[in-house]
This record gives sequence, structure tokens and C-alpha cells, in this order.
Amino acid sequence: MPAFTSPHPAIDSIDVSAFDYGAYPWKDLLVGLDHKTGVLLITLNRPERHNALSSHMAAGLIFAYQLASHDDRVKVVVLTGAGKSFCAGADLTTGGFGVDPAARLEDHRDGGGQIVLEMLRCPKLIVAAINGNAVGIGLTMTLPADLRICVEGAKLGTPFAKRGIASDAVSSYFLPRLVGHSNASKILLTGDVFPASASAVSPLSALFFSVQASAGEVLPAAMGLATRLAEENSLLSMAIIKAQLWRPGGGLGGQLEGGVEEVHERESLALAWQVVSGDAKEGVMSFMQKRKPKFQASLKPLRESGWWPWWKVKDVRKGDGISKL
Repeated sequence: MPAFTSPHPAIDSIDVSAFDYGAYPWKDLLVGLDHKTGVLLITLNRPERHNALSSHMAAGLIFAYQLASHDDRVKVVVLTGAGKSFCAGADLTTGGFGVDPAARLEDHRDGGGQIVLEMLRCPKLIVAAINGNAVGIGLTMTLPADLRICVEGAKLGTPFAKRGIASDAVSSYFLPRLVGHSNASKILLTGDVFPASASAVSPLSALFFSVQASAGEVLPAAMGLATRLAEENSLLSMAIIKAQLWRPGGGLGGQLEGGVEEVHERESLALAWQVVSGDAKEGVMSFMQKRKPKFQASLKPLRESGWWPWWKVKDVRKGDGISKL
């Protein structure tokens, strides 16, 4: 099987609440937690290679998102790149896209896909600060982010058809749902590069919360947004709404089994739970009193609610390893 054992410890083997992000020996990543705001900043750190995704970087990203999921100190995650580029795609110098020709094809697991599935599993909001060019996995790894901020003119594209490969990182699922089927076809089937723009004529314009005039404005805008959401919004509400958007049903992968009526039932349950046990009372009271809310500081009440998560997930991982890129 084309996989390697992750160099990182199993998440259930460490005390996540005391994990020191700054002291940990990350490779090809920088990770730091602002204890005051609860914003976890993850930086792709191979600027000399335009942050091309390496196997070490992939394993680190998966581990960092696992930590964010379980660490109650983390309220919002920001992902960005060091240097002039966000991510130039997979590191093609390794060749073969991590596929072992001697192994069963059915056993291969796309490394980018494993990253984005971990992002999807993460109940915390993720903001992608796209500070420069994002191509291939550089773009597709941002699709499961909840909000994206990009610099004007950054080169964005998925040149899979030009490299003789298929879509990666579950992009054939995410992209049509974010920009529409027609725009996704234009982006994926042409393999062309499109400049980032807020213009409605761009097939990628719907992806962005905002487009900044210069690269130097992207990370501050993303950190400002993340800090504001961490301070103003209910952690419980954001986790529930994020899941409602991507996992609407109780079936495998969050697929609907009972149509729109099932959505109505589940939204009603979530709303009632927030009123009885969650943050609704504090949200209304703080609004009426014109003060900052003091929402619950962790997802523990939600984890212990008995109804969340409501969806079933197919385990596509092979042991503790992740596929090479």
C-alpha cells in the first residue's frame, strides 16, 4: 500500500489541552496558537519551493487539524503560506503522485483528500488566507475551508487535465457545490489558470469572502476576521451550522435519507437544544443588554448531547498511515 506511518502521535495518546504548538517539531509547517484570541495559525513553510506540498507537510496538516478539533483552546483556524505563494501544488520532484504501481489501485489514498477530509471533520471554523498563487492541491486544499480571503490577481487553477491526472482532494465534490457545476467544469476540464478577482465574471469569484488589493493585506484581514468570529460568535453555533451545511442528513457521509423534512427535523432539534442547553439564552441576553456575549468556551456540551454528530462516516483511512503525495 502506498502509505507511510505518520510521524505524529495518535491524538488520543496526548493531552491536547496542554499541547505546546510552538515547541513541537513541525516540518514544513509553522503552527502557533494565540491564547488570548483562540486563533490557531497554520503556515505552509516551504517558501523556497513556493510551499509545494510535501508528505511531511501533509502529515503535519492532518495532525494540526486533529489537534484543532479536540483542543478547546482553539476557536478558529487560519491557514496561510509563507513567502510570495500560498501553495504551488504537489511537489512533483518526488514523481508518481505517491502511487505504488505494485500495490492494488483500490488501496491508494490521495494525500490531499486525506487533508481535506480532516478539515471537513474539524468542527472549528477554518479561514484560508490565500496570500499568493494557489494551484492544484494549493487551491483544492482551501475548498473545505469555511471562509477564504485572497489577494487580487493571484493565479488560481487546477491543471490536472494538463498533467494527465484526475481531480484530487475531493475537489470534484466540493467545487461544484461552491461555484456551481458550469463554473466547476470550466475550471477542472480546461485546467486553465484564472486570476483571483471579486468580479462576477470570474468562475472562482464565489469562493471568496473578500479579495485584498495586496498580499500584505491578506493575513491581517484573515486574522481580523478569525478574531472577530472567535469573540462574537457561539462556538457551539458555528460547529452546528458548519455541519448542517456539509452534513445535512443522518446517512453515510451526511447524506439525506428523509428529504427536506429531515433537514427541518434536525434544524428544529438543534435550535431547541441551543435554547435549553446551549448558548441561545446568553446570545439573546447579551444582545438586549448591548454587551459582548460570554458564550460557552468549549464543545463539551455538544459532544455530550447525545445527538451530535448525527451523521455516519465511512472510514477510508488505512491504519494510522496516510498516503504519500
